[in-house]
Amino acid sequence: MNALKPCAFCGGAGHVYEDGRFSIKPYDFPKWYIVCLKCGIRTPTAKMEQVVRIWNRRANDDEQN
Repeated sequence: MNALKPCAFCGGAGHVYEDGRFSIKPYDFPKWYIVCLKCGIRTPTAKMEQVVRIWNRRANDDEQN
């Protein structure tokens, strides 16, 4: 997993959680979300690579990366 950047809103640390609601059916894959431990902002629930990309994105990032 890539390192998490500080929260884009408050600079707090992000923590990764597994959303167990999606593990009930055998064909479902694990889904995750990240929550800021300081301000409580969170990502949508998605695959690990997606939530890390969402969390680490900044407004001034080049969209072609």
